[in-house]
Amino acid sequence: MKKFYTLAVFCAVAVAANAQRVAVAGPLLDPAYPSATTTQSVAPTDTITGPADWSQQAQLLGSINGGYVVGNNGYLDKQKAQVYSPSFYSVNEMIVFGAMYWFGAKEVGANGNVAMRVYNLDGTGTSTLGNVSCPGTPTVSDNVAIGSVDTSLSLANCYIHTFSAPQYVQNDFAVGFDFTALGAGDTIGLVHTEDGNSGGFEGSWEQWSDNSWHTMLQAWPLDIEFAIFPIVEMGTGMGETALNGISVGFTGGNAFTTSTTLNYTLADASEKVTIRIVDAQGRLISEEVRSGQAAGSYTYAIDGTNLAAGVYYVQIQTNGTGVAVPMVKN
Repeated sequence: MKKFYTLAVFCAVAVAANAQRVAVAGPLLDPAYPSATTTQSVAPTDTITGPADWSQQAQLLGSINGGYVVGNNGYLDKQKAQVYSPSFYSVNEMIVFGAMYWFGAKEVGANGNVAMRVYNLDGTGTSTLGNVSCPGTPTVSDNVAIGSVDTSLSLANCYIHTFSAPQYVQNDFAVGFDFTALGAGDTIGLVHTEDGNSGGFEGSWEQWSDNSWHTMLQAWPLDIEFAIFPIVEMGTGMGETALNGISVGFTGGNAFTTSTTLNYTLADASEKVTIRIVDAQGRLISEEVRSGQAAGSYTYAIDGTNLAAGVYYVQIQTNGTGVAVPMVKN
């Protein structure tokens, strides 16, 4: 079944059942690429976008039967999600810490929950090319009351969500939101690109009331990309971080099951090198101090037998400076 849409009006009152065609201008979006970091910082964090050109005008489309195209509406849609691929950014892995969700409008009635989610692509959905992989199992799902979700006509004031658990990904994944727990009078709509500006990447998905998944191009049809921008740390495996005179990597990558080996190289001699392991909440797991290390390469064995599955950071401090890199216990 194809869907039909109209443009939604931005105003302070409830969304009308038959929204008028009004385009909504958004700000220019510049992707946040790695920049200089401070002592003892985590390796640079990036805010990523898909292949769409976000320098063009952003929009918020409303459904002809009420609600929003990218949100809850009269078709009783359940979820919307945008697909991302680490390979698109020329990296092997990512850790997803959060996401910028640019919600353009909402109406609060029952103050129900919106679930902010990261998904594996282990489902099967319908695209213009037929049946393909699509969002499936949520790997993290955080409920947020709709009244606490920021809405704005400017990306600078968008809602920023930090996931309750960082998500390590090596394959394509999706970030989106589930609104099945909204109540009477609750309405929310997400900003997106104008039609025809998804970069040819059919990665915007919605779940219908029958639980089937469809791309926006196949369903409406709209060739758009959602304004959901994951906040990630990108890596390329061994030797991925070089900062403050310290190069750090892991033998075989930074994801492990029982043990792994940290490799680090000092550009300068150090009287004391402190190696700490902390969890995602910053709590100290272990610490070792090594004295009198000359410039050169060293290894540090990490036993993960007693570590719970999750994201950890190895901090190396020397000569008054330092660096931290992530590792993932599976």
